[in-house]
Amino acid sequence: MSAISTCSRCGFSGLFGRICPMCASPVPGQLVVCEPRRRQSADVEGRVLAIEQRTEEREFSWARFLILVVLGLLLLSVSLLAVAVLLVAWIFLGRTLRIGNAWLLFLNRRSREREMHQVLTMYVRTKNGERTVVAKGKRFRGGVQAGHYIQAWGASRGGVLWMRYGRNVSTSSEFGPI
Repeated sequence: MSAISTCSRCGFSGLFGRICPMCASPVPGQLVVCEPRRRQSADVEGRVLAIEQRTEEREFSWARFLILVVLGLLLLSVSLLAVAVLLVAWIFLGRTLRIGNAWLLFLNRRSREREMHQVLTMYVRTKNGERTVVAKGKRFRGGVQAGHYIQAWGASRGGVLWMRYGRNVSTSSEFGPI
């Protein structure tokens, strides 16, 4: 077993591997326990005034595009190889092999759907005024309602906190994007 290490950037401890999932910074060594250790003070702490939830399309990513192109070319080459094998088998089996609707196996329903993610915008009253907290992800764990007292950790950009992790003090639960 290795010694437990802590991310020097965000304080997260107990990761498997070498990259911190909270702040994506490299962490030397291997970690054993997967227990998040949060900073003592939250980036935003206060009562939720209102919540807006919407769904929007994911932003364009060149990395995702190139991966899909490479996977598409790989699928095309495997498909052509499968067609060639079926053709050779059909020729040698005396035309008794029925292909039928085998081409339907190559259709993928998810390729026709758009990738969507959820955006949760919370307006929080803090000791210093009101703050906007935004969480973005495919899914969310936990829940939060207007009037709940929350703590949120994340990166602040342009006066908006982009939440990575949240704690609902009113219900003693965790919430946030997955």
